[in-house]
Amino acid sequence: MTGKELVYNLEKAGYFKYTDNDKLAFVQDSIIKHFETDKVFITEFNSKPPFKSYDLRFYDCGDGEELYEEGGVIDLLKEMQPFFDKNRVKLHYSDDNYINDFHSIKINGRTYVMAKGSLLMWGETMAQFVEMVNFELQDQHSSERLYLMTNENEYMMFLTQEQYDILTANLAFDKRPQTVNEWVKNKTDEMQRMMNR
Repeated sequence: MTGKELVYNLEKAGYFKYTDNDKLAFVQDSIIKHFETDKVFITEFNSKPPFKSYDLRFYDCGDGEELYEEGGVIDLLKEMQPFFDKNRVKLHYSDDNYINDFHSIKINGRTYVMAKGSLLMWGETMAQFVEMVNFELQDQHSSERLYLMTNENEYMMFLTQEQYDILTANLAFDKRPQTVNEWVKNKTDEMQRMMNR
């Protein structure tokens, strides 16, 4: 599949419906370029702070450490707010508590544990964040789900099942969006390999 065909299929599946019209060609050209050059799915980011994606579905989490640190979960929820607004998904957060390695937050009255000292360290927070958001999306009858992806940095992206299927059919396993279980297994296996060296 060419990059243009990938973009065409994603467009038919509604991937770009949240992209601002004045940024649409820019985002699509970026996806085509990255796919054809490196067979990866990366979209374009603002080149000036705060370095946010022009694509409301796609979020750069660096190495995940910022999300793990105090205030990181709320910062990412705020960054994702335009996507939630367009999907009419309500996420009311409170009680963002950090005690040593334990972190919890309350969303829509439910308490979620973001970290409790796992070997995955900040990877634990990334996985728990995606689980939390996906529970709330499902509870509010959204067809969108949040996935994790690693390509030098860690990324999160919102996709429908159809969009997920298009990307997973056209990207290598280690370059495609992954469910939490797939991503955690890959990270755990990677840590085991490093420890066994």
